[in-house]
Amino acid sequence: MRKFFTLFFVELKLQLGLQTLKEGFKSGPKGILKSLGYLLVAALLVGSLGFLYLFLLNLVFEPAYLAGLSDTLLTAVVLLAMVLTFVFGIMQCIGLYYNRDTDFLFSLPIPQRTAFAGKFAPIMASEAVLNVAIILPALIIYSQYARVDMLFWLKSVVVMLLSAAIPLALAAIISSLIMGMTIFVKHKDKIVMGLGVVFFILYFLGVQYLSAGMTTMDENALAAMLTGGLMDTITRAFPPALWAAKSLVYTGSSGMNAFLLFTGVSVGALILSTFVAGSSFIRTSTNQGEAAKSEKRVNLDKSSKPQSAFRALLAREWKTVLRSPVYAMNSLIMALVGPIMVFCIFFIPRGDMGDLNSMVSMMGIPPEVTGYIMLGVAALMYFLGTVNSGAATVFTREGKAVWLLKTLPVEPKRIALAKLIFGLEISVIAILPLAVALYFMTPFLSILQLLLATLAALVACTPVVAGAVFLDMQKPSLNWTSEAAAIKRSRNAILEILLAFLYVAPNVGIVSLVMKLDLGMTAVWAALLVVNAAISIGLIIALAKCAPRMIGNMGEK
Repeated sequence: MRKFFTLFFVELKLQLGLQTLKEGFKSGPKGILKSLGYLLVAALLVGSLGFLYLFLLNLVFEPAYLAGLSDTLLTAVVLLAMVLTFVFGIMQCIGLYYNRDTDFLFSLPIPQRTAFAGKFAPIMASEAVLNVAIILPALIIYSQYARVDMLFWLKSVVVMLLSAAIPLALAAIISSLIMGMTIFVKHKDKIVMGLGVVFFILYFLGVQYLSAGMTTMDENALAAMLTGGLMDTITRAFPPALWAAKSLVYTGSSGMNAFLLFTGVSVGALILSTFVAGSSFIRTSTNQGEAAKSEKRVNLDKSSKPQSAFRALLAREWKTVLRSPVYAMNSLIMALVGPIMVFCIFFIPRGDMGDLNSMVSMMGIPPEVTGYIMLGVAALMYFLGTVNSGAATVFTREGKAVWLLKTLPVEPKRIALAKLIFGLEISVIAILPLAVALYFMTPFLSILQLLLATLAALVACTPVVAGAVFLDMQKPSLNWTSEAAAIKRSRNAILEILLAFLYVAPNVGIVSLVMKLDLGMTAVWAALLVVNAAISIGLIIALAKCAPRMIGNMGEK
């Protein structure tokens, strides 16, 4: 146990960035200011997201209470937390097999299950903290509308801390199976990415089809569901969320039985996942490491083909990302989210009502509403394009090999611009599938409207992506030990999310101002394009001018 706790605390410090902050506070006044600045930015990001989340919860809890659905809403929040843990847990657990410190770790006298548990436990701890942040506000608001006692809060603490256990245990076992399936095949990284993508799609489609069935019922069944079965219905895709919710909202033996069931299964799932995934952790990790090295060998025939320096830099960025499942899944996952979301919303039947696309076609959409719909589409595209960890870590991914980048016979500004174009290409890859899906699945939207929304979203994404590249060029996190750490522990990836949220404000201001002046929807689109294009050009010029100094200082104390 001593070895486990030692490894756990080391990994936890790295996971939360505590070691970096500690070094910053010890490095003098400049380091202290930087560390305080990062803490302030993190507080602003968490505070803004928390305020928005609380506002939305308050908005929906009162009408839910009046409709007798406050228990159901609390269940939905618990379900949301557990599903998010499961989806992102898959990515984090796959990343465990690509850590660069595994060779050193396996050379130590540590059993492989202990090694896996020491790596897995910090993920569990961080996800538990995130779930507490999601569930606790809902519990506080729920307690204002329902009678709760001390036992409710005691059970709440246990449920919140264990809410990540079952989803992460499933993620660990599935990740172990995915990685194990690649042992005897060539091009392992590509197989891992393919299996991960297929599983991601199948899971979300399965959840949607299960939830769609709740509207396929007669009046008597609907009345029975509303009087007690709605919680069961919305959690059919993930029953552990029902156990957790029942343990909180039910009193007496029903609530206690659900609590004991949830607690027992959670602990059992963690033990089972440690046994299953830990039993093959060393063999699978070593195999993946060897595969990564073999697949990164240089093909002299291909490398000798003449091409421009700019194209070579761009190709290098793509090769780096596509050769790593961790980089690829974190950078390109948004390309799947948009089309799946559109398909689930418009084409999965909702009982006797049919699919939403059929309903909209029957009802029709007034012309004056179409403009607002397109603004919403552009906003969705903007968020898909700016959740872009690939752009926010373009220099961080160089790691300790950044000296090689500095010695290339290429102007630093061309290096910076190549990385910017790469980041914008990721945004395009995230946005275009959504536009194509909307074109084929929503006939009430014309191709010109979709092209306009897509163009506006891409132009609005450019300042955020350029700002993210600039931040990573100024202060890259080069001392990472694993590819997962380069993405997950990068402060610049967090800063980009904050930047994306902050940049919404001027765009909303532009739309509000033009509408207040009653200049029409054409003027709204023109103003958005002109202002965002001007800001983009200014940031690109600044990026090119600062590149020689910032790239030259990389890796130097």
